[in-house]
Amino acid sequence: MAAPERTPALAGPHSLRTEQHVNPLGLGCARPRLSWKLPVEIGGRRVVRQVAWQVRVSGAFDTGRRTGSGSVFVEWPGETLRSRQRASWQVRVWVCVGEEDAVVATGWSDAAVFETGLLARDDWAARWIGYGDEGKTDTPPSPFLRRGFLLEAEPVRARLYAAALGLFEFRMNGEPVHPEVVLAGGWTDFRKRVQSYAFDVTALVRRGENVLGAILADGWYAGYLSCDGKRHIYGGAPALLAQLEIECADGSVVRVVSDGSWEGRTGPIVSADLYHGEHYDARLELAGWCGEAPEETGAKESVHMGRKPLPLPDHGLEARATWRAGRPLTRDQKPEDREQKSEDGSQAVAVGCLSSDFCLLTSELRAGRPRHTEGWTPVDERAWPEGLLIEPRVAEPVRRIGERVTHAVTEPSAGVYIFDFGQNFSGWARLRRAGRRGQRVVLRFGEMLNADGTLYTANLRTARATDAYTFGRDETVEWEPRFTFHGFRYVEVRGLELAAGELPGPDVITGVVVHNDMRETGAFRCSDERVNQLAENIRWSLRSNFLEIPSDCPQRDERLGWSGDIQIFAKTAAFFYDTDAFLTKWMRDLRDGQLADGAFPDLAPTFICGFGNAAWADAGVIVPWVLYRRFGDVSVLEENYAAMCAWMRFQEATSRDGVRPPTVYGDWLALDAVKPEHAPVPSDFVGTAYFARTCAIMARVARLLGHEEDARGFAALDRRVRAAFRREFVTAGGRLAGECQTAYALALAFDLLPPAWRAGAVDRLAGLIGKHGGHLSTGFVGTPLLCPVLSRFGRHDVAMRLLLNDTYPSWLYTVKQGATTLWERWNSFSHEHGFGDAGMNSFNHYAFGAIGEWLIHFVAGIAPGQSAPAYRHIVFRPQPCAGLDRAEAELETPYGQATIAWRVEGRRMEGVLRVPPGAFADFEGGVFSRSQVRPQDGTESWAEAGGERMRLRAGRYVFDGVW
Repeated sequence: MAAPERTPALAGPHSLRTEQHVNPLGLGCARPRLSWKLPVEIGGRRVVRQVAWQVRVSGAFDTGRRTGSGSVFVEWPGETLRSRQRASWQVRVWVCVGEEDAVVATGWSDAAVFETGLLARDDWAARWIGYGDEGKTDTPPSPFLRRGFLLEAEPVRARLYAAALGLFEFRMNGEPVHPEVVLAGGWTDFRKRVQSYAFDVTALVRRGENVLGAILADGWYAGYLSCDGKRHIYGGAPALLAQLEIECADGSVVRVVSDGSWEGRTGPIVSADLYHGEHYDARLELAGWCGEAPEETGAKESVHMGRKPLPLPDHGLEARATWRAGRPLTRDQKPEDREQKSEDGSQAVAVGCLSSDFCLLTSELRAGRPRHTEGWTPVDERAWPEGLLIEPRVAEPVRRIGERVTHAVTEPSAGVYIFDFGQNFSGWARLRRAGRRGQRVVLRFGEMLNADGTLYTANLRTARATDAYTFGRDETVEWEPRFTFHGFRYVEVRGLELAAGELPGPDVITGVVVHNDMRETGAFRCSDERVNQLAENIRWSLRSNFLEIPSDCPQRDERLGWSGDIQIFAKTAAFFYDTDAFLTKWMRDLRDGQLADGAFPDLAPTFICGFGNAAWADAGVIVPWVLYRRFGDVSVLEENYAAMCAWMRFQEATSRDGVRPPTVYGDWLALDAVKPEHAPVPSDFVGTAYFARTCAIMARVARLLGHEEDARGFAALDRRVRAAFRREFVTAGGRLAGECQTAYALALAFDLLPPAWRAGAVDRLAGLIGKHGGHLSTGFVGTPLLCPVLSRFGRHDVAMRLLLNDTYPSWLYTVKQGATTLWERWNSFSHEHGFGDAGMNSFNHYAFGAIGEWLIHFVAGIAPGQSAPAYRHIVFRPQPCAGLDRAEAELETPYGQATIAWRVEGRRMEGVLRVPPGAFADFEGGVFSRSQVRPQDGTESWAEAGGERMRLRAGRYVFDGVW
């Protein structure tokens, strides 16, 4: 008998996300927003748009059908969540399909899950602990901390919540707790905020004896920071906050927290510093220190165990049992004090110990003499830092993202070997080598080689950038550092003890690429391989510097979150990667550094430099706006609105009739500058231009958030500032103060000139470029604006000439010199003249990579429209590019993949494009005398004269045009 036919399941929504993440653990908000993407087709018919949705949460609620087209950051449809709550959710939608706009329901999506972290200060029963000399040593050894405990019931679920002032790495019963997360602890303004992590350790906890261990390092908290040779910017020694919560099969809940019952000592990591590197001496290894072997691990005790879990909340979401006062018994407690009340009135009982060896209440403990294994001593319990906010981590963690194999090995001098990875990047090297006890292998990192083939390190300034490994026995080891990172292409290795003339194999050293685990979203390619290399260089500089913060460089004694750099690069970054969560976190760092008068800092987290400087402080307004426009994340505007308004008040209060005062930096590193900060364009010109720009943005932000009175105020201020700009910096004939490329780029990009003056300004800008032999002379402020302005105002030919130049100064000049990342200066190195000024000569600096935005928008021809954020409205604007015969770009938008690809033959362009479901697009054919667009399936077509816009719905299209 034939089996009955099965009806295929309808396609459902996919790519479900809670906040910005996929299945997050330890989420930091009580009303998380939900996002999903629509299927491309249902039953062979293309999906055009969503008209309704339905969300169900397992065991909790079902919204039923709700009318709405939103699928990005949809507000949480249930009750406010509490700490430790876990939810599994699904969504289905009703969509219009085909050309007839028939409405059909999709199938249910696969389930997505999330779990909230510890949302309130009262959720933490743990205490801060540390171990060390409070910074008396130059680069001190890393403390090893541990705590043994007994678990009397079978564990069914366990979570470890942790935070640090510094860096940490946890182990449980000899196994790594978070092998995929590195440099945990991260960097915030530790005087104000620290981020917590949540780890699922269910598979690592066992019934019976357990050991929880942690290794600490100075990190950004206590290590060297910045070029002034100072440590202890925030504190003298690292500290740990840890809370392990275990739910058992018998309904009990066990909590193990950091407190004075832990013990500590130092071990094989004899020094660890972000700038200077890590030294590991395997002769000092602590065998079995965290339960790998039966070594004693200090006093063990059974901890508070509740016999009854807390009731589930009314809305049915799974709530994890917890205790308000769940610390282990203290040394001065009596046995009769062991009963405590849980939140629902049930008793929390400290269960008796299994043997006298592990009993907390031994005579030694009663006498105040805790029992510790030889060599281990009590940790220091530290007070909670006053005013310190602890919150679950927002951004993706730092991870090992990939590996680089060795391209070549050389020996510039006897016993000194250079490993070349063929790519500049951030991370570290993994050593795999046989050695003898006491043999020391030293690895030093650099971005370039000297003419004689030796490692170039002058540009590192005081950063030693050196790792070392000392063998503990005769063996083959595989080792990599834990608590440092470097920016490098080359590794110099000493101490391999090879025979004369013998080269080590390429597998001795492997490069490990490390940065925040952001989702890659965009790509660009064209017919010129030099330009493709430029695009790759932009991507690699982004990856290298988006490590915990958006830094300027990853290699020297700086690596700081300069606000001016990310302000100009944010749009480019948001194309190549999903930077929403990463930059949301950084905006909190920026706010934490904001002064009471509203001035934003030059860098964040801040501890040096100034405040309120034009184009740098303006990141406080521009970066949130970029995130909203790119990702549709209105919460970043809501969260930062008060700080953004404070910055506007500061600008108004410190201006003279709408004109900003001179500030430092200006058009930083302009080629025609007297000093890096003294460019031809006056700094008050730059400040006033940005004042107008931020006024215009704030008027839109205020209106979007419903602050109509503020919107009117910002619009009026915008008009006053623009009038002041024209009065102060524009002559009656339309010439600008400074009369340089950056001046005209700013005035045109920010629409500071009346429409009648713009054509003349564009001509003067093109003329100034011609006077420089068709080259740019701009700095950090002017360079990102130059090509977009030229293309926008009809001089795409000049913009293309700037792109395709390969003589100094230009983007392709650095490519011609062998660059694999963006450089801080156009002439950081040349084959003719060698290295530039070592005092400021980074070979991994993303600022000039802001050209990437123009490559996407004007060369490939895909840009965000103004009608809706998050690329829900897309503009396709292909145009002939002299020197290129094809280009393409693809972008994974919050609605799905948008693509464009075109090629040119003679005076004819043809191409394909895609609009994702739920989005719409305009095709602009203004450069063509004749153009047409039609669906790939040929069902319908549009033909328009050049200059007309064609509105496109979701789908795949082909186009062609003649000019």
